[in-house]
Amino acid sequence: SFLIDAFTYLAGGLRHNLTMNSPLKAICFNVVLACLARLIVRPTVEAEGSGFPEMKAMLFGKVLFNFLTFRVLVSKALALSLGVGAGLPLGKEGPNVHLAACVARVIHPSFFEKRVHSSHGAHGAGGSGVGSAVSKLLLAACAVGVGASFSAPIGGVIFALELMLPQTYDAFAYWGCFTAGIIGAITYAVERTLTSGGAEILPLISSN
Repeated sequence: SFLIDAFTYLAGGLRHNLTMNSPLKAICFNVVLACLARLIVRPTVEAEGSGFPEMKAMLFGKVLFNFLTFRVLVSKALALSLGVGAGLPLGKEGPNVHLAACVARVIHPSFFEKRVHSSHGAHGAGGSGVGSAVSKLLLAACAVGVGASFSAPIGGVIFALELMLPQTYDAFAYWGCFTAGIIGAITYAVERTLTSGGAEILPLISSN
């Protein structure tokens, strides 16, 4: 989320310097960025869309780990950065949730594979096709993605809770989502403050 915001800021500065406040040039600049985003995503269809439907399908037991690869991570991050930089009204929370899940699997792919094999044939929410432990990790990714997008960790936890409740309520998963959301929001705020040269945590939106 922080890198996407940073790229959006850089794209805005580059647009201003190249177009010199010319509306036609600004439109052409935005079109070029949007076309580049489409060209990046086109070879990797798993990177298309918000990522929410795929995450929910995995939480309900569908094994879709081809949506959580390093290639998808890079393609989606680049395309989202270009799309937002082009001024397209794209929501970041869905892609950020998907990206967080991709990061989790890229860091420890064997964790996902082992849990799938160990949960084969299980039923119910606690033993879905992707495994109970993987489901908890995906819920934490939902909390991190939403919490980092808006610097609102509680909102991320509530969103993860909405996805959790149709199946079951798990206190361990709830606290895991809460911890992950807090860490994600604090990390985003600290990175934003450090890069801006401030001496204190900056608000997400200033009132003055």
